[in-house]
Amino acid sequence: MCLQRKRLQRHMFQLLSIIRGNQLVKTRLKKFTNRKMISFSKYRRNGKITSGANLLKTFGFRNSNAVRGSSPGQSAWQFGASNSNSFASSLSSVFPGGLSKVFSVVFTFSLTSKDFNAFQVEYNGRDYASFSFQNGDLVINREGAQDLIKGDLLPELSDGNFHKIQVFFDELDVTVLVDCLQVGTLDLPTVQTAEQRSDFKLLSSGAGLVQDLAFIAGEAEAEECCELGPTALCPSRNERNAAPARLANSETAKIISSPRKIKSCRDCCKIEDLSLEFLNALKEKLREI
Repeated sequence: MCLQRKRLQRHMFQLLSIIRGNQLVKTRLKKFTNRKMISFSKYRRNGKITSGANLLKTFGFRNSNAVRGSSPGQSAWQFGASNSNSFASSLSSVFPGGLSKVFSVVFTFSLTSKDFNAFQVEYNGRDYASFSFQNGDLVINREGAQDLIKGDLLPELSDGNFHKIQVFFDELDVTVLVDCLQVGTLDLPTVQTAEQRSDFKLLSSGAGLVQDLAFIAGEAEAEECCELGPTALCPSRNERNAAPARLANSETAKIISSPRKIKSCRDCCKIEDLSLEFLNALKEKLREI
């Protein structure tokens, strides 16, 4: 009788353990499924489907008001203090789910002013994320913390030419590329996401031309600078006695027909006649690889 009671108690204990275990799993599963997931709209960038937003399109930049950009086929738009108010909105109107912790911003521009504010998200009265140029320095704000890259480490950006900046707001730091060259990494980690009630501002100060201003959600790879044209792509051409070797048409055709040997647009700098048409054809072939 005593043995049967012990067996019954053991079976009851095992049954209770299973029930409690199932309840724990259900509770954890419920918490996971109720967790808020931030989703972003999709758009096509450089031929690839990307999560984020084309900010110029979002804020109403239209082709009818465009001027020539960095090279033929590229469009740009004027911006300045007179129209900055039209580029302010609530974050929810741009990103209904809020802002992801990890993201990057791409900005292609030509400046007529030395100082400008390109991108700014304000949350609870302070900068959640922004980058701007102040007295020649590139200033990055993230969740109340600020750091900068000194102007003497940067190329001249108010020289009348187009330049491209890519700012990676990664989880542990912020990395900055100017004209596709990394100029610095700042110790600015993320703590929280920005909610929908945050304020979102675009080009709130400064003046010039903007060709591209895009938001990319999540981790992203560094982009190339083919759209800036041969001058930015092959800086050695601006140096004295540094002209590239002249290639025969057959050699140029061989390079175009063998794109697997070309790792980036910069590999084409040895071609003397580096036209926009050639770059566009090259980009299309690289996408096919």
